[in-house]
Parts: sequence; C-alpha cells; structure tokens
Amino acid sequence: MKIDPVSIVLNKNFKFDKKIYLISGNEITLINEIKNQIIDDYKKKSMFVENIKNVKNRSKSVGLFEKNKVFIVNDITNVTEESLEKLLLDEDIYVFVSENSPKNRILKNIFSKNKNFYLIDCYEITVENKNKILRNFLSDSNFKISNELYWLMVEKLDNRYGILKNELDKLGKLNLSLYDDNSLLQALSGSVLSGNKIFLSLLSENKKLISVYQQRVTTNNDVFEFYHSLKQVCYLIVGNDNKDGFSKSIPKYMFREKDFLINVYNKYNNQKKVALLKLLLKTDKLMRLQGSLVQVIGLRFLLNFKKITIS
Repeated sequence: MKIDPVSIVLNKNFKFDKKIYLISGNEITLINEIKNQIIDDYKKKSMFVENIKNVKNRSKSVGLFEKNKVFIVNDITNVTEESLEKLLLDEDIYVFVSENSPKNRILKNIFSKNKNFYLIDCYEITVENKNKILRNFLSDSNFKISNELYWLMVEKLDNRYGILKNELDKLGKLNLSLYDDNSLLQALSGSVLSGNKIFLSLLSENKKLISVYQQRVTTNNDVFEFYHSLKQVCYLIVGNDNKDGFSKSIPKYMFREKDFLINVYNKYNNQKKVALLKLLLKTDKLMRLQGSLVQVIGLRFLLNFKKITIS
C-alpha cells in the first residue's frame, strides 16, 4: 500500500502498524527523515534496531530485555514477493531503504498493491505539500502572516524536506512578532544568504575561496543548502539570453548582490552556459552520495564554477 510521506511527517501520532516497509524515491533528506521516524517510533516500543546489508545477514537473537527486532535493510537484491510473504511470518519488522533504480521498480509495484506492506515514495516537496507544511508550522507557532508573505515563503522554501525543515526550525526559534515581512524573509533566507556570501568570493583567488567555503560549510546540510543557493544563481545565468532579462529576474532578497551578479553574467556566452549546465547535471548526480564526500563535491563544484566563469 502506498502512503504519502508528507502525511507521515505532519502527523506526530502516525501509527507505524505494518511489518514490512519500503522507503524509496530520489529525495535523500526525506528518505532519511521517514527512516528516522520509523526507528524512533519502534524504539519507543522498546524494540531493538539493527542495520543490515540484506535479509540474509539478519540475526534472530534477542536480548533478555528486548522484544523483537527492527531490521533496516539497505540491499534489495533477491527480494521477491515470495520472500516478503515469508518475512510476514516473522515477529520482526523490516524496513527496506532503496533509492530509485531500475532494479526496484518491480519491488515497488509489489509493495503498492499489497495492503500488508507500506511503500513510502520520497520526492521533492510539491507546492501543494509546501502549503500543508507551512500551514502546519504557522498553526503550531500560533503566528499569522500576510497573504503576500505566505506565498513568497512557499516560493522560497526549499523543495527538499530536510532543508525546508531546517529553515522553518530556524524561524521557530525567533520571536516572529518582532519581524516585518521583509526582515522575516531575510531571516528565512539565512542559508541562501550564507551561500551568497560564498558566491561573492567567486572571483577571488582559490586559496581565499576555499577558506570561505570551509568556514561556512561544515556539515552535510550546509553543503546541500550552499549548493541549492548557488544552483539558483546558475539557473538565472543559463536561463536568460540577455543582461536586461537577467537583471529583471534577480530575486528581491539578492538585490544587494545585483551588481556582482551582473558582472558574473557578463562573463558568460552560450558556450560557457552549456558548460555550466553540464556541471550542474554532473554535480546533481554526485550530490546523492552520503557521508563526508558531499563536502568535497561541493567544493569541487565551486572551483569548477569559478573556472568556467573566468575562462
């Protein structure tokens, strides 16, 4: 049975009542959020959680004070409908985690049709779901904003759940009544503006550029936020055929950087735009990697972005 991941993250009392789950899709931060919510829920029930490569590696031993286990399975190789039906006979819980790939299409189809399983497909947040998440946040914080600001926030909030959640968490720590529409948007733009500060060093020598990056990007979330903010700049460059169009498309929250943005845009011709687009496509694929590697990938993107710009 297929279930919307946003309905899970918005429901603090969501009941994880299946024995087998498949978390899939291509939005890593949402995949991790759902996985963590499932783990937390079962830990509250005093169940032991174990990460395993595949179901063949599972251990059936349970401690004296432990109930049955929750297995987080990271490899779906050789998982079939028949093998899943056998797992239903266990007392254990199985959470399969698999990003989209050709090899999991059949498995996803099996999960979507079987009421005994949950398929949780995680993709970037749609505008409709941003509305739900933002309304829920405003309701919980008991704060009202203008209709204009509301839709500006919907437009500006990141499409990736993990980063969107971080942005709203930052707002939740503020005394919102002290902010007008403009300053509230700037507060929301903290991660974007941080990325812009790195962007403003784009034409500096590599040593300084690397230093600025390392000072401001210290976690994986920082990398994704930084990359998202520079990605918006890249799309502005690639998507405009002339300086006037580019100038008019610069968002209000980047007004102070307008002269610098135009200076960078003037360095681009069609050939450079193609090279920049190829860099974005390559980096998007690499950014799906987990661990400390993403910080290296982010720095490599920044240096290649500079190289294309000044070439």
